Amino acid sequence: MGIKLPIIHSYKRFDKFGRVYLVNVEIEQSGDLKKFIPDGIKCVFRLMRVSEVNSHCYELVVLIDNHAPYGFHQHDKLPGVQDSRTSIQATNWKEAWLYFDRLLEEIMDET
Repeated sequence: MGIKLPIIHSYKRFDKFGRVYLVNVEIEQSGDLKKFIPDGIKCVFRLMRVSEVNSHCYELVVLIDNHAPYGFHQHDKLPGVQDSRTSIQATNWKEAWLYFDRLLEEIMDET
């Protein structure tokens, strides 16, 4: 039995210094095969750092998504530049999620 879409999953993580991060994963069937490469499934993976001053303010740290013409990609110069992208090696949403999880663990261990 396969996983049913949509998947909307949000939770908090803490780095080794106790800073709070919000993790957000959204995966849904859109049907738009031209826009959401390769299979019409829209994927967005976000890691946001919660402000230490105002818990309602977030700084986008990681953004991975998939849309034409890029396919699966990471916005690699966040938080300052959102228009910079680097392709990631993922052919479907499951591989992209694994990539995101590995990146998340690296960030939680490094900070």
